[in-house]
Amino acid sequence: APASELPVIRVQDVGRISVVKSFTTLCADFLYILHGRDLQTLPPVTNLANLTIVADRFDALEVVRSYVGRKKILRTIDGKTTAKADGALSEEKVRQRLLVAIMLDHPPWMERYSARLIVKGWVGREADLSSPLWWDLPSRIEEELAYRRECVLETVQSLQSYFLGVYASRERQCKLGYDSSAQCDSYQLGEMVRFFVRCGTLKLQGGVIDINEPTEPFAGDATFLLDTLRQVPEYQIDRHHSHCGIRTRLLPLLDLVAECLLHIGICTACWTDAREQYEWMDARKPLLWKRQDFALRTQGHGNKHADLRAMFTATERDWGS
Repeated sequence: APASELPVIRVQDVGRISVVKSFTTLCADFLYILHGRDLQTLPPVTNLANLTIVADRFDALEVVRSYVGRKKILRTIDGKTTAKADGALSEEKVRQRLLVAIMLDHPPWMERYSARLIVKGWVGREADLSSPLWWDLPSRIEEELAYRRECVLETVQSLQSYFLGVYASRERQCKLGYDSSAQCDSYQLGEMVRFFVRCGTLKLQGGVIDINEPTEPFAGDATFLLDTLRQVPEYQIDRHHSHCGIRTRLLPLLDLVAECLLHIGICTACWTDAREQYEWMDARKPLLWKRQDFALRTQGHGNKHADLRAMFTATERDWGS
C-alpha cells in the first residue's frame, strides 16, 4: 500500500529528551535498532542519551542495551575521546554519559562519571520536569550523588574541626617539654585560625546572637579544597619549636582523603544487586570513626565500599594517629 494509506500513530510523549535538530532522525535511529538494522553513523553521546530516554519510554531499553553492547559503541566513543577532552567535559556532557551508564548498564561510565560529579560538584537546580532526564538522574542516583557530595565536604571540614579542637583543648600538643610549650600551642592555634579564615574554610561569628544568613556549601572541586589546605605553612613560635604545627600531621590525612576520593563513584554491581547494603543515604551512620583503625581493604570491592562509607558518613571522626 502507498505510504499515504498506512495508519498514522500520533505520539504525544517520548520522554524527557533535549531539544533535537531532527526528531525524525532520532525516531528513525530508534526504529532501526528495534528492527535489527545498523545505524548509519556512530551516534554522539547526546543523541545516544536521548535514544535511551525514548527506548525507556517505549519499554525497549533491553533492545537498545543489547545493540549498543554488541556494536561496542561506548568503547568506541571512549577510544575516540582523548584524556584531555574527557577531563574538559562540561557538566551536561558528564550527566549525559552517566544517564547512558544507568540506562544501558555500563559500569565503567557509572563509576567514573558519578565520581566526577561528586568530587567536582554541579550546578544547583531544582528538579524540573521540562528539562532533559540527565538533569534529574533516575533510580535515586541524583539523591545519592548529592548525599555523597555532602559527606565528602563534611569529612574535609571535620579535619579542620579536629585540629582546632585539639589545639584549643587542655591537652598539650607541643611535645618538646619547654616552658614555652603552652605559648607554642596558643601561637599555633592563632595561626591556624588565621590560615583557615584566609582560605575561606572558617568563619568567625559571635555566639550571643546569629545575624548571618546560612552559609552555602562549597560549590567547587573538592580536590581544589584539599590542595588549598595543603598550603598551610609550618608555623614556628621560635627556632626551637620545629614541627609543632599541624602541617606534618595534616598532609598525610589530606593524602588519605584524596586516595579515598578515587574510589567514591557508584559501583553498578553493588547498586543493582545489593543497594540496601551499599547505598549511603539510608545507611546507619557509625557513631565514631578512628583513623588509627582505618585501612582501605583491597580484597573484595564490597569491603572497600564499606570502609569508604564508614569514613565519609561517620557522626564523629578521630583523626589522631
